[in-house]
Amino acid sequence: MESKFVALLLGAALCLPMGGCGSKEWKLAVDPKSGQGASGVFRARFDSGSDAEISEARILFSPAVDGRNACYVFYNPAVNFFYLASDQGSGSTKVAAGTSESAENSQCTLQGQSSTAKKDGHGIEVQMMVAFKPAFKGQQNIYLYAAAADQNSGLQPRGEWLVRSE
Repeated sequence: MESKFVALLLGAALCLPMGGCGSKEWKLAVDPKSGQGASGVFRARFDSGSDAEISEARILFSPAVDGRNACYVFYNPAVNFFYLASDQGSGSTKVAAGTSESAENSQCTLQGQSSTAKKDGHGIEVQMMVAFKPAFKGQQNIYLYAAAADQNSGLQPRGEWLVRSE
């Protein structure tokens, strides 16, 4: 049996090897997988690989697996809200999908108007518009996380974005 390294991060776990926490075959993808700029529209697909519906989806933009001083977005399908974590990672600001609301921290701004989500079978597809702050410039990894029933995917690296101030 392979050993797993598990590190807790704001209630999420990073599990290695990349099978996630539990036995499910998670299907997580982000588009674009790579790019650069001061902002972007990101689409992420979360699928549990089973009959369990996704109960939570997260997207983390950060050079390392750390939700502090990062652009860390949560989506809760039960209420159709997005949440942007605070700089310290101890709180968040909610944004209703498809509204003129926005949330910001020192790293990014999440725009509600361009943020949507739709269920597709047992999966969820999320689209969000993120504008990065100039102080957050540099290479950022894109990590995805999903939870369904009593298991989660762990934070899994799925892309990278070079934040440039324009």
